[in-house]
Amino acid sequence: MKKYQVFKIQTIKHARIENFLRKSKKELDKFFGIEVNMPKVFLLDSRQEINRYWGEKTEKWEVGWVKNNFIFILNPQKYTKESNHKNPAGFWKTIKHEHCHIYYKEIVGGNRPIWVNEGLAGYLSGQIEARPNIKEALEIVDLYNTKRNNTRKYKVGYFWVKFLIQRFGQKKFLQLLKLLKEKNTEKEFKGIFYKIYKIRFNKKELQKNIVIDFL
Repeated sequence: MKKYQVFKIQTIKHARIENFLRKSKKELDKFFGIEVNMPKVFLLDSRQEINRYWGEKTEKWEVGWVKNNFIFILNPQKYTKESNHKNPAGFWKTIKHEHCHIYYKEIVGGNRPIWVNEGLAGYLSGQIEARPNIKEALEIVDLYNTKRNNTRKYKVGYFWVKFLIQRFGQKKFLQLLKLLKEKNTEKEFKGIFYKIYKIRFNKKELQKNIVIDFL
């Protein structure tokens, strides 16, 4: 599929989205302890427009992404029609999810580890995921970097971010974020993780620390 290079932009007034993002900014500024400029939002009106942007056929669940300080998202009026999402209210959780990614990139400099980035965005936006079983949860060791359409990063990432924040606290989690850099190798990440949590990032050690949550 051809990736289009030229798109037409039409500026519109959307008070509800603007007000929502101001509220989201206030909450995220407080959580992350930094201030980030308000993002610009690009509303896409169809699955075809999304496909043209990516230059390939996208999954029905893919409705939003971030590029620099820009949020690209399916128009709320098309949210359920052009995706497999059935609840229109999901638009607001999605736009906050994407807003979170902007803060993450500001701190870390990129998207990795993917499970931390996606798990935190899901956690802060209220996109509650079903709890994985132990085998699924331990797949976290394989999600440092993964493909865009790998949905496991959301469910497993959400579980671990929630676990780390609720078990060890927000302060310690933010300490982890501030030590992360996009250029980190997986080995370097494991060292940073151990420095903060005193838990070795392997299946055996991780299982020891979460087994009580599955009793």
